[in-house]
Amino acid sequence: MDACIRFAGRYRFARRAELDRALGRAREQLDLEDELPAPGAWLRGLVVDGATLTVALAVPASAELRFAAAELFETLARAAIDGVVEGTLDGRPVDYYPSGADDD
Repeated sequence: MDACIRFAGRYRFARRAELDRALGRAREQLDLEDELPAPGAWLRGLVVDGATLTVALAVPASAELRFAAAELFETLARAAIDGVVEGTLDGRPVDYYPSGADDD
């Protein structure tokens, strides 16, 4: 079995409408990724409750998919007002996406 990065965490948004907009941008970002066989399947690992988004997603640890995951979580993190999503591989931290993060 291939190694997987497990992403887990939670983001909180100011309002549900902002969460919905962030999810829309994330969906658009995933649709642009040529390496994803089923981009919509990634969204099943995201659970919405009011203005909170909970993440529980496992992604194969290939470079292409890890890059796609980074784009997804950076898109969501930019609009979030609180929270973090962390990626672990074999129990070791490998990725970290805090709310408000922007690499620009």
